[in-house]
Amino acid sequence: MAEKRQSRQWLGLGAMLVLLGACSNVQSATADLADVAGSADADVAFNFTGKDALAGKDAAAQSDALDANDAGWDAAMDVAETPDGTDAGAALDAATDAAGTPDDGDAGNPTLADGVADVPVISDVWLDDAVGDALPPSDLAPDVPDVPFLGCVQPSQPAAGFVDLAIGPTPAQITGLWGKQPTLPFTVQGVAADGSTAALTTATWDVDPPAAGTIDANGVFTASGSFGGTATVSAHVQTLCKSASLQVKVQWLDTTSESSPGIGAVLANTPATDALTGISLLYPPPNTMAPMDFSPITAQWTYGAAQNANTFVLRFDSDFAQIDVVGGAKWQTSGGYAVTIPTAAWKQLFQFPAVKTWNLRVIAANTSGTKVTGTPIQTPAQPFGVALQQAGGAIYYWNTSMLGVRVLEPGKPAASIPTPGGFCAGCHSISPDGSTIAVSFMMGATGSSMSMGLFTAKSGLDPKWLNATAKTKLASSFTIAAAFSKKYFNATDKRLVVPSAPLLFSTNLFSIDLLQGTETLLVTGGDLGQQAFPTWSPDGNTVVYASAANVGQGFAASQPTMLYSVPYNNGSGGKATALAGVNDPGVYHFYPAFTVDSQWVAYNRATQPATLCPQNAGSTTNPNGGPGNADSGTYDNCQADLWMVQATGGTPIRLDNANGQASAGLTNSWPTFATVGSIGPGGYYWMAFSSRRDYGFLHTGAPASPQIWIAAIDPVALAQGNDGSFAALWLPGQDISAGCHIARWADTPRD
Repeated sequence: MAEKRQSRQWLGLGAMLVLLGACSNVQSATADLADVAGSADADVAFNFTGKDALAGKDAAAQSDALDANDAGWDAAMDVAETPDGTDAGAALDAATDAAGTPDDGDAGNPTLADGVADVPVISDVWLDDAVGDALPPSDLAPDVPDVPFLGCVQPSQPAAGFVDLAIGPTPAQITGLWGKQPTLPFTVQGVAADGSTAALTTATWDVDPPAAGTIDANGVFTASGSFGGTATVSAHVQTLCKSASLQVKVQWLDTTSESSPGIGAVLANTPATDALTGISLLYPPPNTMAPMDFSPITAQWTYGAAQNANTFVLRFDSDFAQIDVVGGAKWQTSGGYAVTIPTAAWKQLFQFPAVKTWNLRVIAANTSGTKVTGTPIQTPAQPFGVALQQAGGAIYYWNTSMLGVRVLEPGKPAASIPTPGGFCAGCHSISPDGSTIAVSFMMGATGSSMSMGLFTAKSGLDPKWLNATAKTKLASSFTIAAAFSKKYFNATDKRLVVPSAPLLFSTNLFSIDLLQGTETLLVTGGDLGQQAFPTWSPDGNTVVYASAANVGQGFAASQPTMLYSVPYNNGSGGKATALAGVNDPGVYHFYPAFTVDSQWVAYNRATQPATLCPQNAGSTTNPNGGPGNADSGTYDNCQADLWMVQATGGTPIRLDNANGQASAGLTNSWPTFATVGSIGPGGYYWMAFSSRRDYGFLHTGAPASPQIWIAAIDPVALAQGNDGSFAALWLPGQDISAGCHIARWADTPRD
């Protein structure tokens, strides 16, 4: 509606200029404006978008409703308008044109079309569709309605002995259940110059946006039952106009699991008290952020209060909406209470544009039928953020039990990626378009040598386009952990950056042309160390990697590492430079990953080798599968934390919120980013990583086996030098009984 009103206001301005004879070509300008706004159908022409569309209103239904009242508005404003826009008499001409003649010549200007000047100048009420009637029939369809000006669009002018209006109540608030239509009466008073007031009984009322509800001639507002947000109520008395803010809150209930029919509606408005003991929300953690295409989460809590509650409410609350999921004994398990939010309720969290952050609580109540005994208790409110943005794509991760790659798409169960080859298919990478997977294989149970293969991501077949020479080069010893770039993976150009150690010599980075079979050495100077863990910027310009005197098997460096940057130069490479801020001596910096816009690099940082971690101490093999850790400083490092730095270097930023608990031991490792993130206010980077943290009470350990977690990162906060991360969410659908790590984020799999 906002766009429609704006278009109409411009049309109104054009008509008023005609009225005043301000410009000889106003008729042409008005027609041009209408041409922009008009189309074969007015419903499309004025694009019911903006607030109304985001609130979920049906565009066609709104337009049809306005069309249905078109005749009434014409009659009210034009008295007796005829199809060509002229009026049955000269009375309205005289009122609006001062000296209008029957042909609307406006005091001797015969160039104006009939009806153009017949626009009543009535403060803040309607814009006559006579402007449209003055245009050729092809410019506007016959069903173009007279659209009301909502709110006070012109300065208020004294009238009827008053200089202003006052609207009550203030503040104005209304709350009701979804689908119900509660009412709230408004009053208007005239304000005299001396400040005295007098009640007025005659006023014209409107509400913006119309999706919020309706308001009648007596000032009684009726909520639509499906809107939550701020609306503006306006009263018009002659040339006076006054607006007031109205806060509309809607309560949405999921009662599919409620203990007694109707108890959810009762508890929706029953006060509860915060309890610091007896009830504890374990998952999700505070300050999370979920994208629109994230699968519903499973909330988990413990309860041991003496009042023996038999009804629980998982409540997402805000100023404009309240979403309650109601249940009871069905949610109880051996470790506590758990409920996966029903899909309909989950989707509702993203349907209120005014709500970016919900207050999440668990409420416990003792109920009998629809009666509540005593006062319910609740967990303290904690923030739960929602983004009107999709993360997109799919996540490809390594399953430590299957020793293979799995893929998880939103709303689908995890599936295995067919990767025929040697023992332990892992250290994988995915092309940005989701068509190709590069997998490294251990040749032998001890990983004495490594080999890489390329397969179609959906069927596990050899790509038909893969050059035979390129295939042979990839299969050479110790070729591992490849990197793709969006710029260099398309129908006519497919390349891969890989660390490789031909004949077991020093590991270096190579660029391999997968269509031509050629390879080039990327680092031509500036770094004397071995090179591993490459990440290639989506714009194709830069490769960032880790360097050490010995990178071991290419993913388990045995010595402290620093991050370096090397220009790609269309495959020619060049001189590498240490990435400023990520070169602390004696510290492990590893597993770098570019953001979708190539501006930032996430990486892991640890101050001690993985061999000192509890899960690895004294062992020669990784208890969760994978390579031996006897000489590893990086792989499965319990001290690994998530950090970010600008792609050109700078002051590193620790992602405190994403890292979780302050104490070491969570193994926050292998970051990667979604390929469809956005930058700027309201847009987020979406980062996946593996971690050994507890997932409520459903997945615990000392430490727990690794699982995939998702965290949003605000690029605006990063640019200001602050931690832009949010607390992480467990990735629904992954294999909870196995170790899952090395997440890679790309488009959905295809051949």
